[in-house]
Amino acid sequence: MKARCHRHSRRAPLLFALASVLLALAAVIDTASADETMSAAQSRTRDAAAEVNGFGLRLFTRLYDPDRVANTVISPLSLTLALHLAATGAGGKTWMEFRQALDLGAKPMSAASADMSALMRELLTGEAARSFRVANGLWVSPAAPLRDGFAKGARAAFETEIASLDFTSPQSFRVINRWFAARTQGLIPDMLGPLPADTRLVLANALYFRGRWQNPFAAALTAPGVFVPGGLSDIVVMRQVPMMEARERAFLYRETENFQAVRLPFAGGRFEAVIVLPNHRAADWVKAQGAAAWQEVLDPARFDERSGDLLLPRLAIAAAQELQPALESVGLRIAFTHDADFRGLAEGPLWLDQLVHQTVLKLDEEGAEAAAATIASGARFGDEPAKPFRMVVDHPFLLALRHVASGTLVLVGWINDPLR
Repeated sequence: MKARCHRHSRRAPLLFALASVLLALAAVIDTASADETMSAAQSRTRDAAAEVNGFGLRLFTRLYDPDRVANTVISPLSLTLALHLAATGAGGKTWMEFRQALDLGAKPMSAASADMSALMRELLTGEAARSFRVANGLWVSPAAPLRDGFAKGARAAFETEIASLDFTSPQSFRVINRWFAARTQGLIPDMLGPLPADTRLVLANALYFRGRWQNPFAAALTAPGVFVPGGLSDIVVMRQVPMMEARERAFLYRETENFQAVRLPFAGGRFEAVIVLPNHRAADWVKAQGAAAWQEVLDPARFDERSGDLLLPRLAIAAAQELQPALESVGLRIAFTHDADFRGLAEGPLWLDQLVHQTVLKLDEEGAEAAAATIASGARFGDEPAKPFRMVVDHPFLLALRHVASGTLVLVGWINDPLR
């Protein structure tokens, strides 16, 4: 889906706009309520993180296409937050589909919202508050006033900013674009194009991350390198890219017959990037990976300390995804039809018109490297010293950004071209 959306008129559409902005080069500080025990908060955080990751990876596996030239990048966290917000106003079969798609089990929406709220407190506490920002916004037409209960819950659980907006004005979309620009530090200034006059609601989520690697790559070692993009083509194209290099460093590293992987923590240790590089002969293996398999690939317990060299291209990419078919494939169908039930959200018939999801990702020498002092685990006692590895990221790879303590996937992407 293109970042700008131009749609034919419908009677009462509901538009979602989501932006995930990750800048690898830095919210709100909050704490758990006094009456919530630490164990209960941790349990809620684990449950919510599992839901975010499960939903995000299921969606990612449906969006990923090895023959696609463009990059496939989504934010499981951003998408989950926006869909949770919509689900709080859903009823009947529409709510049942949200519950299935988000893998909420028999959990009532109030409990699911409490879990997500606990997770956001964990993600936005302490040092992370200076590097990681999440915002939820909702604009409502005077013709479709919000239910009092929905508005109260949206503010309490998701800290949603709610405002009235006259969508009959041709300039209404600019109000929303200014909101996105302000909350993504200008990286996504044009999220939407002109909106139909019959738009009733726009729900939005913006996510922004800015962090430094614990030990930056040495700029003096960056040199032109070759990257072979993915995608279906009769012609093999080799692109020259700036290739960063870290030599003889201690990493948390994993290697199998199908891939190499490395964990790269950001300063403060609360967030990390994970790079998974399938070998050149593993195309069938990549195609076969489902959500559970990717969970296993990313499992932090399977990484061990090992010395080696890493060559990683700088990234400067922007991606927009067509999400409705993928969401329908995970069970969210009625919400996109006139049979949708959002009576708990606002007065009058509403349905999801479309979902706009945009990501911007930049990564350079200041953005990441593992430091030996913060390595979580060492070589096993009694093992033979592992030989130094060499990992050259010169062809398509998987990149994930996650919160270390909870394991929440903030972003997951298949990078076919680091400069696209």
